[in-house]
Amino acid sequence: MRKCTFKGKEAAVKIFRNSTEEKVFTEIAMLFSLRHPNIIGLYAWFLQRGALTQIGAVIEFAGCGELLKV
Repeated sequence: MRKCTFKGKEAAVKIFRNSTEEKVFTEIAMLFSLRHPNIIGLYAWFLQRGALTQIGAVIEFAGCGELLKV
């Protein structure tokens, strides 16, 4: 993931790799439907078609590091 800014807020960009479009859009739909203070929110998603199709999501930035390393 990469850190970015989305509408003036700190955010992160997640690029989906090695997943089918069906799985990615299922995850995106689920993230859009979840709204809770303890769940990282989804701001937006994008699809870029070309020689390589990329699907990504812009999500809330969690600045405390990775959960696996905490």
